[in-house]
Amino acid sequence: MVKRANVSLSDDIMDRVDERAKEMGLNRSAFITVAVNNYFLQEDAMRAMKEMPEFMKKLEEIERRVVENESKQ
Repeated sequence: MVKRANVSLSDDIMDRVDERAKEMGLNRSAFITVAVNNYFLQEDAMRAMKEMPEFMKKLEEIERRVVENESKQ
């Protein structure tokens, strides 16, 4: 499903959008879709990076328990 949206952009931004879309062989709508999707992907990656230290701590704790368990056997 595709939803239609009207947005207001400055002349400078619109010129850059049109220029880059042309370079990529896309129409304006497709370029904006790609750009917004890339923004979301980057935002998700940054969120994951922020959670990485906590994930690493948990992973280290699991590794420590495995090593302890193996040394008891």
